[in-house]
Amino acid sequence: MNKIEINIENQKVWFGKKDLLKFGINYCYLSKNEVEKYYAKCIKALTESIYELEQY
Repeated sequence: MNKIEINIENQKVWFGKKDLLKFGINYCYLSKNEVEKYYAKCIKALTESIYELEQY
């Protein structure tokens, strides 16, 4: 699966799971369990819609 592209200040940055979870804990003040739950929800949503996204 491709990594998610995030555009920050006109620069494309590719974050891995570890960095995204760390961001959620450090800057969104989420617990480790909350971060993992939201990450799993995002992956599930992407997985379920990947075909549609590729056709867009």
